[in-house]
Amino acid sequence: MSMQAQRIVTQVDSSGHLMQMPLLPPGQSVEVIMLLLEGGTKSKPRRKVPAHLKGKIREVGDIMSSAPLIDWGVT
Repeated sequence: MSMQAQRIVTQVDSSGHLMQMPLLPPGQSVEVIMLLLEGGTKSKPRRKVPAHLKGKIREVGDIMSSAPLIDWGVT
């Protein structure tokens, strides 16, 4: 017997029902293990250039030396 794993992170509606479920192969046995995530699955906000600055900024020279390496996330 071979086993395959698939990770699915989904939400529940206001009554506690799962909102999205994968399509499963017909006639198969499935074992489901559910983990409740604390605080939801929020990801970090993506950074983007403000609209009023888009296309107006040019990088000239060494930008890495403008701040300590720890501020760039490089240690």
